[in-house]
Amino acid sequence: MKKALLAALILSLLYLQGRLWFGHNSLSEIRQLQAEVSELQSEIRVQREINEQLRAQLDSLRDSDNPDAMEEQIRERLGLTREDETFYLFIRE
Repeated sequence: MKKALLAALILSLLYLQGRLWFGHNSLSEIRQLQAEVSELQSEIRVQREINEQLRAQLDSLRDSDNPDAMEEQIRERLGLTREDETFYLFIRE
């Protein structure tokens, strides 16, 4: 009886250790997920900084005393021209 109980306890211990090291939600999987979380958090920080910069640019365009500032930015970024203008694109080699 004691031998059977001891064998059952040893088998249970082996099973639980196996799950701890190799099974679903094992320690290695948890470490991997924590690394992914860290990467994503740093990416979120970078994206938040970019968003803040874009918001600052937008606010400066909205608050600008120059009404043509927004048009100038749009035309510069999108390469738009008016009917009486000629657009030149210089390509560096």
